[in-house]
Amino acid sequence: MLNVGRFSPYCRFMSEGSIIALVLRESRVEWTALQHRKHRAEISQQKSVPLDWPEGLTDHRSPEAATFLKGKLPPLKGSLGIAIPSDRVLMRIIELPSVDTQELLGMAELQVDKFSPFPTDQMALAIEVLHQTEESSRVLIAAVQHDYIDHLGEFLMNAGLYPQSVDVDVLGWWTLIRDEGRLLGSGQEAVVIHDDACAQLIMVRDGVPLVIRALDTGIDLEQPAFAREISDELEYTLMTLEGSWGAAETQRLTFWTMGRPSEAVVAELRRALPLEVMSADLNTLPPLSEGLSRRLSSPESASLDLAPAGWRRGIQSKQFQRRALVIAGASFGVWLLFMAGLFYWSNHQKTRLAKSQTAIVRLGEEVEAVRTLRGQVEWLQQYADRTYSSLECLREISELLPAGVEITSITYNKASQVNLRGEADSDGPVNDFIAQLEKSALFTEVKTEGISTAQRGGRTRSQFRITMMLPSAAGAQES
Repeated sequence: MLNVGRFSPYCRFMSEGSIIALVLRESRVEWTALQHRKHRAEISQQKSVPLDWPEGLTDHRSPEAATFLKGKLPPLKGSLGIAIPSDRVLMRIIELPSVDTQELLGMAELQVDKFSPFPTDQMALAIEVLHQTEESSRVLIAAVQHDYIDHLGEFLMNAGLYPQSVDVDVLGWWTLIRDEGRLLGSGQEAVVIHDDACAQLIMVRDGVPLVIRALDTGIDLEQPAFAREISDELEYTLMTLEGSWGAAETQRLTFWTMGRPSEAVVAELRRALPLEVMSADLNTLPPLSEGLSRRLSSPESASLDLAPAGWRRGIQSKQFQRRALVIAGASFGVWLLFMAGLFYWSNHQKTRLAKSQTAIVRLGEEVEAVRTLRGQVEWLQQYADRTYSSLECLREISELLPAGVEITSITYNKASQVNLRGEADSDGPVNDFIAQLEKSALFTEVKTEGISTAQRGGRTRSQFRITMMLPSAAGAQES
């Protein structure tokens, strides 16, 4: 199953009052906090802090790095959203024949297989509607690997940050460029955004994106081949764009960088591209975190959200635990006052004692609910254990597979077993394969379901079926 991100509800941020967008880069961390006052979002805090990592700390996603980052940040109270680098995200824009949210999500799931090089069960998916008519929607589909999101979430929570939404940084830049009126009002144009060695190409028609493509992350602005690389990428994109969206003349290319590029670079681009070329400085725009906070607070359309549902459950659990502790502390204080008053007004306090006992029972029920929720979280963590995942089983089978044995079918069930079907020229390699599987520490039991012969292409082939039991299945049988 895909982890499908839902639309970020604007009412959630309105109710909580404060919206915080945070951008974490290798050399800095920046954030913008918006506060809702009289139905308007105003900037209440905006700051950028350099990250001077300690000497010898090379892994900037380690627990030690999380502790260092935590010391650099003040308490961030509100609805926190973060942005991930666009080169970590697969993005496609397509036209879908629906305007219903649930239908769009289902259609987007089917599209992921067409452009994702990874298995769908390893990806988190989110969508954002860019433009709608009465019968169709232009939708941005974004997909990112679970491993990356999970590792990032663990790092941020170790740093004391509990994000509720995950956006893509290039969309924050896009929002700032659009809001600053730096796009053509009509027609087709190309926008290249080069930010911290990550480059993105956005093709825009009539103010709405048609294509968002990641360019080579190793592009060097000072190399002579830079202009030719941009030209080749633009030519390829225009060819694919014409097949999907129809032909249109591209009027100009705007090249956004951190600091305005040199005149030599701009001149080389103009020689390589048969259209108007303009350069612009990202530093003339508001900070990236402000663009992301605008997306979070906009009531016009919901932005995509790649945050796993487990993040929100974890945050809700911590909030519930804090409320339970506050209730327990308050109840204990009341109990102390009650005992002091009982010494002087014992007869009068009998009624209040009964009420306090009722409150304690209710508190016990709430504490039990917290324990139940914690048990559910622990169960989910156990279920997410990848020790006996399909990829691990496939790796083990591939390493043990001898020459001459062909696997024709693999059926995997994490909760029980792995079923194999295959064939070979003779029984010998099959028996060797079974012997190797029986020695494997990954499988608790190997059952040979049968070895038979069949004629294939004028040859006699040995066909076999094998069932390997996983530890979870063995434990279930023992119980």
